[in-house]
Amino acid sequence: MKFKIPRQPGYKRMVTVKNEFVMPILFNDTDLNRMFALLFERCVKKGLINPPRTKKDFAENGELNLETSLIPKLSENPKMQGFNSSDGREILLHWIRTSIIEFTTEGKTGKGEQIDYMRFLNIAGYRSGLPKSENRSSTRNIDTTIFRSLVSYVKKLPDCEKPLQEIHEKVTRTSLAQGVDFEPAKQPWEKPVFNEVDVIDINTLLQLRLLEHFEVKAMRAAKPSNASSPELDVDSIPFNKPLIDLAKDFFHITCSFAEVSAPELLSMYKSIFVLRLYRLPILLATNLQAASDGIQHQVNSHQMFFDFTRSKNSSAYKLANESVLTDISKSSSIIRHFVTLNEARNMVLKNKSREADLIKLSPDEQVSYLYNYAKSEAASDKASEVVDEMQKIHEEAGSEGEESLAAILELENENRFEQLVNLILLDVQKGGLDGVRKWLSTVGGLREAVNANSVAILAGESRAVSTWHYSMSDSVLNTLMYLCFLNDNGSIIDRSEIALSDVLGKLRDRYGILINEPPLGFDSPEHHAAADENFTAFKARIKQLGWFAGLSDDFDAQYISRPSGDKK
Repeated sequence: MKFKIPRQPGYKRMVTVKNEFVMPILFNDTDLNRMFALLFERCVKKGLINPPRTKKDFAENGELNLETSLIPKLSENPKMQGFNSSDGREILLHWIRTSIIEFTTEGKTGKGEQIDYMRFLNIAGYRSGLPKSENRSSTRNIDTTIFRSLVSYVKKLPDCEKPLQEIHEKVTRTSLAQGVDFEPAKQPWEKPVFNEVDVIDINTLLQLRLLEHFEVKAMRAAKPSNASSPELDVDSIPFNKPLIDLAKDFFHITCSFAEVSAPELLSMYKSIFVLRLYRLPILLATNLQAASDGIQHQVNSHQMFFDFTRSKNSSAYKLANESVLTDISKSSSIIRHFVTLNEARNMVLKNKSREADLIKLSPDEQVSYLYNYAKSEAASDKASEVVDEMQKIHEEAGSEGEESLAAILELENENRFEQLVNLILLDVQKGGLDGVRKWLSTVGGLREAVNANSVAILAGESRAVSTWHYSMSDSVLNTLMYLCFLNDNGSIIDRSEIALSDVLGKLRDRYGILINEPPLGFDSPEHHAAADENFTAFKARIKQLGWFAGLSDDFDAQYISRPSGDKK
């Protein structure tokens, strides 16, 4: 059965599965590596960003073409010695390609290699204006949403009168800003340069030298940003706790681990983004379902069982696989919820009385109001008008509208609102579900190259969902261990070791991570045996990483200790 949403004016809202009222982030495949430069630029520049580059800048005759413009300029840079020759330029070209810039191929044929984005080696990378304007949609609005969440979190901290300034100061004191001075007189810091003083690694130095040849486009005039500005606040978003939790972790890492090396710090940021962003559609779908059912959702009900045995034959592996498949099933319902809320809200906002009632409510209450309205006779009547209009359009389309007309008849329902939602889903649900799965796979790290520095919480074959299972890389595990040494307010626990039982409790309560117990709904003896097997493997893994000595068989006497040469 097929149905096509009319493309006439008035139906545009139906074609997209994005629902900005509920979630500004679009759930589809994304690349966090592209996103970080934009997020940190907003943090440094108090919400502002430089105009992005376009393909024309890097065309054969473009001012930023790598081989014909950037490399010759860089080789003649007076601060660079020994590269002003054909061999020197060839070395620079190879060096930049392998360590400084990421490339992408254009078009379906895969031909036409183009500069994509700067590797995030230093905050100053935003001077490049990369990723290009045509590639920025791949960040799915993560950077703007998390920056808004960060402002929302910071402005509520005690004695914080200027959250944008607080964020700027904290971010520019980290190792990722080493080598660059963000002096107040240079605000809005659109052209950061190397300060010629700090000791930085050779790749970062080359990147900063390269950036000297990126002339910044004139910034667009913008209204002054301030903490009370609505575009910098996520308090109007329902069920925004997962966004605030991510902002909270970001700020705590920034404050407590500012002095670790830039690669380590970036790994920590990326690890927490992977974990928090992966859960977004799952948590949101769960909250929306609870609101639809008229029940109070339990905050810590979502749980992920992570396999540490690394054996496909183990019971823990199978439980981790079941845990993923359960979450995929939960997240799949989000498309129906988005469509339902979109249509209900559109109808409510066209009635001044109902609109007045709606805006008096909190964001969470507004969602419940819309679900109740969707079940009303008034919503059914309005939906009937919409369905009748669509039916008329398809009748006028002749043979092209026959399949859609058949779908309208087959899905006929006394509740015309439900019929309308089902018709829209026939057109958008497949694409929406594909997007959610791409989000889970790309954010979860399935497309990450597997190496010592990879950041991932998913393992399996990217195109075979049945093989997916929760399994965290060493980078994620190390980050979580360090975060366990932070109190809820971000301060570092004033002792060198904490009980293993406390670590497991923090992983469960803060991040929904289960290691030594099965998730809710998995309560068979086999599942508990899998958890016991997994706990043994977990202790062996953290012992290997230097976190756990394991000198006692008594669970209550087992402690996690910071490895030698730790981050603080």
